[in-house]
This record gives sequence, structure tokens and C-alpha cells, in this order.
Amino acid sequence: MNPKHEKISMYLFYTLIMIEIIIVAFMSFKRHENLSFSNEPLYLMDKDWSYMNKSGSIQIIDLPIKLSAGKEKTVIISHQLPQLRHRSTLGILTTHQNITAYIDNEIIYSRINQSDNHLFNIPKGRTWDIIPLPTDAEGKNIILKFSSEYEEYAGIINDVQLGTKASILLHNIQTFGVSFVISILILISGFFLVIVYYFLKKLLIANKSILYLGWFSILASIWMIMESNLTQIFLSNAFTISALNYLSLMTFPIPLLFFIASIDNYHYKRVITSAIYFFIGNAFLLIFLQTFNIVDFHESLLFLHIELFIILSIIFSTLCLELYHYKNTRIKILTLSLGILFAFGFVELITFNFQTETISGEFFQIGFLIFDTLFFWSTLRKVVEVIKLSETAKFYKMLATRDPLTNCRSRVSYEKDLEHIDLERNIVIFLADVNYMKQVNDTYGHHAGDEVIILCSQCLLKAFGRRVYRIGGDEFVCIDYDLTKENIEAILNTFLLECKKANEDTPYTFEVSVGYAFYERSVDKNIYDTVKRADKDMYERKSQMKI
Repeated sequence: MNPKHEKISMYLFYTLIMIEIIIVAFMSFKRHENLSFSNEPLYLMDKDWSYMNKSGSIQIIDLPIKLSAGKEKTVIISHQLPQLRHRSTLGILTTHQNITAYIDNEIIYSRINQSDNHLFNIPKGRTWDIIPLPTDAEGKNIILKFSSEYEEYAGIINDVQLGTKASILLHNIQTFGVSFVISILILISGFFLVIVYYFLKKLLIANKSILYLGWFSILASIWMIMESNLTQIFLSNAFTISALNYLSLMTFPIPLLFFIASIDNYHYKRVITSAIYFFIGNAFLLIFLQTFNIVDFHESLLFLHIELFIILSIIFSTLCLELYHYKNTRIKILTLSLGILFAFGFVELITFNFQTETISGEFFQIGFLIFDTLFFWSTLRKVVEVIKLSETAKFYKMLATRDPLTNCRSRVSYEKDLEHIDLERNIVIFLADVNYMKQVNDTYGHHAGDEVIILCSQCLLKAFGRRVYRIGGDEFVCIDYDLTKENIEAILNTFLLECKKANEDTPYTFEVSVGYAFYERSVDKNIYDTVKRADKDMYERKSQMKI
């Protein structure tokens, strides 16, 4: 397409897209019938719960809240159920908690996490409890009893949601869906970078920083997905969710450290290398302690948070020093984006340990989204540069290994192949040279001479196969294996027939002399002696053809 027309058409295309976006936006404001999946309103039972405190007096509380669970690590709250209509289910999110529900002192629901001494006794972590209510529960008093082996979680109570299962599901999708989708997109971007790395590796030696950034995105996004309140909807096994949560949290800094260590001329690589070994060793230690029920993952969580904060502080400091003292401008984007991630991660760490509800990950997710966006854009630019470089490299490689005029193998390839030739096999070397080349050039011009060389190469390729090399102006070498003299005569006859066919369409007649020699250990010191004998044989045949 003409560049002018291409530019005009692209402007028109973008204008069309903008008009379509405006139309869709305008349509969204028009009055319409609400056809939502569930017209049942969800009732949040977050007000006026009764709680008996340590002194024995009744206290009215609102949810979410963090209460003191005392030595018993148990809290009990109660509330009168409103009119139910079709609302027949309670939904509540708990973390590391047991829960029991009563109506009129009768148990209607109970989930107790039984601890055991088996291997891999991983804490259950975050769980959605969906409590079906009896049909006659309207107006009755519901009592919820929470307990936990971890004192800091025993008194945390989230919102209690009342409605159908569908309305509870839709409410949580609307509340947490955007955050969940962002985490999924980060996961996809991580897999994309890993795939891009292995794709580029086939084209050229790809920079491993793309691979490390991909793995960092994958592991960090897995942690964010496991932190989401929607994950259990798609992955019902709470133990699996908990395991993925802890394992990804203790592992995701490692690829980032590899990424930093891969920076050229980075002056603090020893510090980064030490941090890598520390994190890997620490992950193995925590897995060992959890596996044999010495210290579970949750009990080591605060220690892990402190480690992350200290190590990442050191890493961020080295980046700043590298940028300030050594003026390494290639790490500007890394330093900026990691500083943003570090700041949001610090806020996340503080809110996690002082929050009043078991919802976490939002601050880190925002910081990581900024980090990932900056680096994803930077990486895409690198990918484009590498692809361009690979195309250039392929072109120069082709020039080095292929003769541009005839598409035969070049003299460089010939020299290289001779150096690595398998002398254990039965080798035959052919040398070919065009007769009367000077007369063709003088009579018909050098363009005709080039045409003769091209026709000769085509005939050789048809007769001898792909191991044909152009080593000079009108000189060619062919290498073949395991041929008998009868095979050779057949090949030479085929070549002569091809030359005869080619001569039918040209105003001139070209002839080609071909000589050959077998590699013989008793005669030849090396393969170059075989080439000399083939060359001698070729000139003898040329002399006979000129008589």
C-alpha cells in the first residue's frame, strides 16, 4: 500500500474505533430492563451483632471486627435473623478458623479443622463457609462460634452475607472480580514472557532476564490469586489454596534476584548471589519444618515477612547505589518500578499485621501491577529489538554460509565442513570447473558469465544433492559418501544430461569439467590431499575435453 494511503486509512480506522466506543458508551446510559442473574437482594448482616465480652456483659458490635479471643481462642456472636423470603443461606469468609452455627441451641452447621501429626499437615487457611438455613429459621436467633489455634485469627470476623448461593456468588464477583482478573492477567503475562524467551532462544541467544521476569510474574500472581476471596469458587480444596499461597510467597523473590544478577556490569552481584542462596535455603528449611510438623507455614509467616522486607530493602539500596555511584542508566526503570513495589509491599505488610479483617493483598497487587506494566512495556521493547537483531544475524549468517549468487554453500562452509569431516566414512571429493569461461565473458558479457555460473550450480545441485560448494568464481566442490564407481558414473551422466538441457535455452554452450578422488588412508595424510588429487583429476579431464 502506498505510504500516504496507509497513513490516511489508519487514521480512518482509529476514528472508526473511537466512534464505536462512543456509541457503546452512549448505549450504556439508556434505560433498559434489568436482566441480572439474580434479582434477589443480598442482605449484609454487618450491624448490631451481640457479643459477650470477657467481663460477661453484652456488647453490640458491627462487622467486620477484630475481637479479643482470650485464652480459649474462641468468640461467640449472635443475631436475630430477618425475614428470609428466598434467602436461605449464610456466607462468611474465615481464615484458620473453626466455625459452628446454632439456631435455638441446635447445631445447623459445623466445620472443625482437625489437626494431625501426618506429613504435610498444612494449615487450611482461608475458607468460604456456606451455611444453609432451615426453612423455619426466620426471626430466630442465630449463634456463630469462632475458634482457632492461632490467637491472632480467633477473634477476626468478616461480614456475614445472607441470601441465595447465587446472590452471594454474584456479590463477591462484583466486589473482588476486578482484583481477581488483574491477577489472572499478570499470570498470563508471566507465561507469555516465558514462552517469548524460549521462542527467541530458537532465533538467537535470548536475554535470560525475560525468563526471570516471566517466572517472577507467574509466582507473584499465583500468590495474589490465592489471596483472592474468589479463588475457592474455582479451586474448592482449601488446603491446596493454602499450600500454593505460602509456597509462592516464599519463592517469588528468587526470579527477581536472578533478574537483577543478570544485569551487565552490575557491581553488587555478590550481594544478589548471597540473597539468592539465602532465599532458596530458607524455602527448603520452611518446607522441611512444615513437612515434619515442627513449625507450620503460618507460624513462620511473620519471620518470612521480615526476611522479605530486609532482603528487598538491601536489594533496593544496591540498585540506588548502582544508579548513583556508577551511573548505570540501564537500571532506571528497574529501580523506579521496584521502589514502587517495595513501597506498596511495605504498606501491605503493615496492614496485614494490623488489619481487622482477613482480606489482604490489595496494596501489593496495586504496586505489582505498576511494576509489571512498566517492565512488561520495557521487555516488549527488548523483544522487538532482539527479533530485529535476530533477523539481521540470520541475514549475515546466510551470507557467511551461502553463496548469494548460486545459493550453494559458501567457501566458509566448505572450509568448516572439511575441518569436521568424518574420516571413518567412505568419502568422495568432486571438483568442477567451467570450461571457456573467459570466452563467454568476452563474447556475451559478464552478465552471461554469471548466468553460466548459476546454470552450472543448478545442474550440480540436481545431480549431486545439497553438498555443493562454490569456492571460487567458476569453481565448485561436491562432497559425498559411500559411493561406488558405478554410482559416480551414474551421477556424472545425470550431470551431463542436466547441462545439455540447460544449453538448449542459451545462446552459448557451456561445458563443465568434473574430477573426483576417494579418500584413502594409505595415500592421503589428510582430507586436503584428497582434494588435491580430485583437483588434479579434474584438470586432466579438462585437458582431454579441450583436445
